[in-house]
Amino acid sequence: MNYFANIISGPNVGQRRELTDHAILVVGRGDDCDLRLSDPSVSRIHARITLVDGHVYLEDAGSRWGTLVNNRPTENRELFPGDCVAIGDTQLRLELESPLVTTIAPIHKRILRTLAGRGRAPRRDVDQTQSPERADGAPTISRPRRQPASKTVDVAAMVGKKFLRYRVESIIARPHSGIIFQASDPRYARPIALKIFRPDFFHDRQGAARFLRAMRTTIALEHENLVRVYGAGRTRGVCFIASEFVAGESVSEMIRRIGVAGMLDWRNAIHVAKGVAEALEFAHELNILHRNIGPSNILVRKTDRCVKLGDLMFAKAFDNSGNERITRPGEVIGDLRYLSPEQLSGEQPLDARADIYSLGAALYAILTGRPPFEGGTAAEIIRRIVTGSPQPPTKVHLAVPSQLEGLVLRMLAKRPEDRPDSARALRQELERVSRCCGA
Repeated sequence: MNYFANIISGPNVGQRRELTDHAILVVGRGDDCDLRLSDPSVSRIHARITLVDGHVYLEDAGSRWGTLVNNRPTENRELFPGDCVAIGDTQLRLELESPLVTTIAPIHKRILRTLAGRGRAPRRDVDQTQSPERADGAPTISRPRRQPASKTVDVAAMVGKKFLRYRVESIIARPHSGIIFQASDPRYARPIALKIFRPDFFHDRQGAARFLRAMRTTIALEHENLVRVYGAGRTRGVCFIASEFVAGESVSEMIRRIGVAGMLDWRNAIHVAKGVAEALEFAHELNILHRNIGPSNILVRKTDRCVKLGDLMFAKAFDNSGNERITRPGEVIGDLRYLSPEQLSGEQPLDARADIYSLGAALYAILTGRPPFEGGTAAEIIRRIVTGSPQPPTKVHLAVPSQLEGLVLRMLAKRPEDRPDSARALRQELERVSRCCGA
């Protein structure tokens, strides 16, 4: 049984897009939308449609003129076959197609479903293992329906083949979470970085749902110093991200290539720090905390040395507005060696200063060729981060200016209140250090 979004009126009438299980269909007039409309009354990113275990959910993406379902305004709701969604001057209809026949549920069936959702009639035509809606309208994942076994993705044999619409060209990296490929997106004629996660990386369906929520947080974010996420989803048992391809190298590769023996120029550290601080200032103003900064996800583009911070999808909102956590309480994400003491001890809520610590640890690695704390076991690393003091960078790299060394050590302070209190304050301090040192 396949679901389709079929445009029945408006400038793009006749367009039809199939929904992919656990993938987000972004609808709007922006260049990066999956269903791109030429309707001027539609917002750049207007709405998102997600298929989760046989249930279709609609979410308005903060559009200017709103979204209507069956002529009623909505922000979040489940859609049923035959429902009409109006965005701007465009109408699209959700259709369900089986291998044998295309059919729209009769109106009395849709009424029964609507009444059942309000507790006024039994849902005889709906599988009782369905995913319920939260109070805010977003889906939660419960026991899945029984479905025929589907073919899984053979990630190791992806090179030279297609994954969904993407053409996979080569392997870029093999992080512990999966494999990153260089690929191309023929729809937009652009190169992309395609990350396919290990099937067991998200341990259960709740993990996959948390991944999709993270994508909804970050997929529309645009900043010069952030790696742009173009799309993401889950198909055939694996989660994936399609993002901007940055032709250059990561800071990890930079350290390995030059290394402390080659005396990595301290000016590189300032340049990298300013770029990441710009990205964090943007993210923190949106109440988004990265929580996973390290040399491996800081990229430097070869053509113009533009610094790009990646992996923002692991972020979580850290305001008090009741936003749902993307990670579970006590869960550790990222390279232990670059995490802040409070992240590892769990003794206090995290704020922007945790990201400032992690950036300080990455800068320390640029200057010295190694992170501030190492150890033979995870427990030893954690103990040293929580209780130890880092060796001053000038003990390894004599050319590091004292002003830069002092700032890096302040970023690595054990107590958050002893660090720069915001990404903006950090950026301003980096500018002063840069001017003083002639960088």
